[in-house]
Amino acid sequence: MSSDVRVAALEVVDQFVSHVQSGAEKPVNILDWTSKATLNVIGRVAFLHDFQAGNSPEAKQILGGRRRGVSRAAKYAGFLTLMLLRRFPILNDLPIAAIQSQGLAKVAIQTGVARELIRRNQDIVKNGDTKVSKDLLSRLLVAHAAGDISEEELYEQISTFIVSGHETTTQTLGFTIYELSRHPEIQAKLREELAAVKGEPTYDDFQARLPYLEAVLRETLRLYPGLPYIE
Repeated sequence: MSSDVRVAALEVVDQFVSHVQSGAEKPVNILDWTSKATLNVIGRVAFLHDFQAGNSPEAKQILGGRRRGVSRAAKYAGFLTLMLLRRFPILNDLPIAAIQSQGLAKVAIQTGVARELIRRNQDIVKNGDTKVSKDLLSRLLVAHAAGDISEEELYEQISTFIVSGHETTTQTLGFTIYELSRHPEIQAKLREELAAVKGEPTYDDFQARLPYLEAVLRETLRLYPGLPYIE
């Protein structure tokens, strides 16, 4: 799995480096790039799907829908609207932009990529083969074939994991890069620690040999919790 994560992330990193070196955009909105990277990773690792480094049509729909939703929620009136109406689910179908924008990514997933994922794996749905790949999609399809979850729940699970699975990590990576840009001395110390690891860091290296990286990430999460509010 770690190799899949690395490949998916590097696809976006290579594009980002080329973009910066071309001087096409100044300043750079780093969240546009961290969202591409995390979506690409979860697509490849959890669902065996290629989001083409965030450039596929369905990736653009998902990222664009969430971007518009977050933009509206960031506005005070939109935020209050979301908090009020989510206390009363029956009102969620009202034609209010702040509510509708939150569903754009979900609709993009359930009408596009989720259907394609299920279509490509119909053999799992039909046979209920429990010896298939251990990725999340296969597990969900086996559960559906066994009658443990309904078709509606299957689609809901796929959309929830795609959106929630990449969104919080997107924000954490973005804030980490932001704070490192504000504190060059910390950035230099972190680079030194990473450079001391010969070759590409393994999973065990991240667990045992990179304490300063862990400290940086923990401090980012303290300052900017990935999920500061739970309904």
